[in-house]
Amino acid sequence: MARARLQISMSPELEQALRELQDATGLAMASFVSEVMEHNVESIYAVAEAARRSKADVGIWLGEMFAETTRKKVAEAMGDEPEVLEPDVKAVRSYKRRVRPGKVAHDKA
Repeated sequence: MARARLQISMSPELEQALRELQDATGLAMASFVSEVMEHNVESIYAVAEAARRSKADVGIWLGEMFAETTRKKVAEAMGDEPEVLEPDVKAVRSYKRRVRPGKVAHDKA
């Protein structure tokens, strides 16, 4: 399977940090960024799920992301393997979007 490519823009500070890492390790900047992203696939899925949930309630996803990140970091600091929580896919797929007073709900179902 061919690997997908992505072109990104970055701040001068990030570019400098990646160049220093490249100079110190010999690892190409793109390879390092790709490795970081590969190791965070679960987090990326969690952000996507949280974004979907935010359509129902904007404040929920920030709290859930913060709680999950904190739980993982505490587990790692204690030397434990953080448990993998299964997303509540049924809840995400079946949410009902709240409608502000005076607005009309458009049901896509």
